[in-house]
Amino acid sequence: PPLAATVGDLRFFVANVSLVTSGGVEEPVSLTPDGVWQSESLALVDLEAACDTSGNAELHADLPGTVLAGDYTGIAFDLGVPFADNHLDSTTAPAPLNIPAMFWSWQSGYKFVRVELKLAAEAGGSWLLHIGSVGCVSDSGVRPPDSECPHANRTRVTLTGFDPADDRIVLDLDALFAGTDLSVNAPKSPPGCMSDLAEASDCAPPFERLGIDFATGGPGKAATAFVVR
Repeated sequence: PPLAATVGDLRFFVANVSLVTSGGVEEPVSLTPDGVWQSESLALVDLEAACDTSGNAELHADLPGTVLAGDYTGIAFDLGVPFADNHLDSTTAPAPLNIPAMFWSWQSGYKFVRVELKLAAEAGGSWLLHIGSVGCVSDSGVRPPDSECPHANRTRVTLTGFDPADDRIVLDLDALFAGTDLSVNAPKSPPGCMSDLAEASDCAPPFERLGIDFATGGPGKAATAFVVR
């Protein structure tokens, strides 16, 4: 039977947002920097205050910005932090890259997606989905890499049938965890998925739902967890 779960955390980075015309042309959106949640090209979507959490109380569900006037029928965005920004020092980085909870290390960079589920004790107590780049090589864990990590784990999400005046984008958690058995876990690994290559049984299904090929760390099939409503 399905497991009962509550959401303890739900945050993810998006970058390079564009609106898409009916002809497939992407027009970049210049996000409005606010010193907290977003710069001109990068934003942290934070939905954790709507969850069972002890995190910050504020939400960031809207991405204010400007775009050339046009007839738009779709939207596209990168899920993740671009390599040029992914290995900064989170203690000195500008917003929204200054949040320690979304950071692993200089070597690995940021957690692009952080979804944490709370389960009953008999089901393991928790199931965590932390997605970021892995296999990154540098002189030490406190040094950034000079080149892209072997498994970047970024993708570009494109959604059609989107009217920016009326529609919203939803991260459908039922779709995200479809095909994932939350009651089991890869042996000798943390609960859930930390993006480690040894966690294929835990990671591959949600990665696929987000449009990431777990085996390569590159774009995979079209994302099904993001829907227009």
